[in-house]
Amino acid sequence: MKKKRQAFTLAESLISLLIISAVGLALMRFSSGYMKTAYERDVGLKALTANISTAEELKAEVHSLPQLYSFSREKNIKIIAVGKGEIELKEDGTYDVLSEEACGFSERLTAKDPNLFRIEIGGELPNTKIVTVVMLRE
Repeated sequence: MKKKRQAFTLAESLISLLIISAVGLALMRFSSGYMKTAYERDVGLKALTANISTAEELKAEVHSLPQLYSFSREKNIKIIAVGKGEIELKEDGTYDVLSEEACGFSERLTAKDPNLFRIEIGGELPNTKIVTVVMLRE
């Protein structure tokens, strides 16, 4: 009687190697996708945190149009004067209206020199734009 050997054949070895390789590739793709998503989330969270910090700094330090001009020079800020529209500030505290506000206000509600502003900070990345409203005293 002939005794059967218990060993892997070449075909069985190649099939095992193919299965292990396929599982390894799938795991690498999954972990790569997870790492990319986690990185994008972290970058977005960092941008959002920076925008919140900018908004808080704006509320604490800015009290006049010249100060708002100085504050906004180095930052990605869009300034909308309520009742006027988007404005571009000048160093002396004056401004140019870039685009009229879409919704109309009563003449009684719009001031000649606006002191209420909607400030949009950031927004380069999805879900990172901060919108705040400030009233300037001067």
